Amino acid sequence: MGQSVDHQLVTRLRESQFFSLQLDESIDLGNEANLLCFVRYIYAGGLHDEFLFCHSLPTNTTGEAIFHSLNDFIVKNNLDWSRCVGICTDGATAMTGKQKGLVVRIRAVAPPASATHCCIHREQLAVKKMPQCLKSVLDESVKIANKIKAKPLNSRLFKAVCEEMGSEHTKLLFHTEVRWLSRGKVLTRLFELRDEVMLFLHHSDELYLADIFSTLNTLNVALQGKTVTIFNVQDKIKATCLKMELWCGRLDRRELSFPTLADFLLAAGEDVDGSTVAPTLTARNIFPRIRCKL
Repeated sequence: MGQSVDHQLVTRLRESQFFSLQLDESIDLGNEANLLCFVRYIYAGGLHDEFLFCHSLPTNTTGEAIFHSLNDFIVKNNLDWSRCVGICTDGATAMTGKQKGLVVRIRAVAPPASATHCCIHREQLAVKKMPQCLKSVLDESVKIANKIKAKPLNSRLFKAVCEEMGSEHTKLLFHTEVRWLSRGKVLTRLFELRDEVMLFLHHSDELYLADIFSTLNTLNVALQGKTVTIFNVQDKIKATCLKMELWCGRLDRRELSFPTLADFLLAAGEDVDGSTVAPTLTARNIFPRIRCKL
């Protein structure tokens, strides 16, 4: 059945006038490098997105090795490089290097192909550039969650405490760097179970950060999907940058746009430092060409 699906996809690609490729090199749980390739093509008058292949890579994942893996698949299946009109990758040197990167090698056999840097990767780079006061909160929060989750005994004891207290959730979540939605979910769950983990919230940074990452999770999901185009991506990122401007203005007037933080401040009778939110506008360092004006 799997071979039939693969054969059908290759047949469609041969018949398609144009196609574009998205590639990503990823490390699995066995510490092995793999090349993931997705394809977008025209069929029956519409655009289709499909998973093309996953190939193991040698230890040295250079642009040459990645290209050979991709080219072997193209040649083996009698696909036409001249029909490749687009390449999307992350910003790794092996992918975008000016001399020996994958993009340069593909353009040598497919001159019409235009290259783009994956917008979701760029958005994640922007998210990493947070103020030190917030980064320390994230690091400590992840450390707390992982300490409880790391040992089965701790997890069982924590679950028993949550059940005894009648909590909605009975476990914390692991933070995984390669999972884009991880930060927001880990922080939100940690705050929801703050009493259970006996974390004394002396500052409001955690709540603010949880709200920020929840908003960025919404953006991450919106940037994905078969019907999403580069124009949709730019509009959504621009809208998020505009929201950041609006948040800063409201925070200066003590008007909060962050529900988790607002609930905590109301219950604790505390205030928030508006200067904390300003550095989040570093997203523009990753998307400098997007003009955002209120």
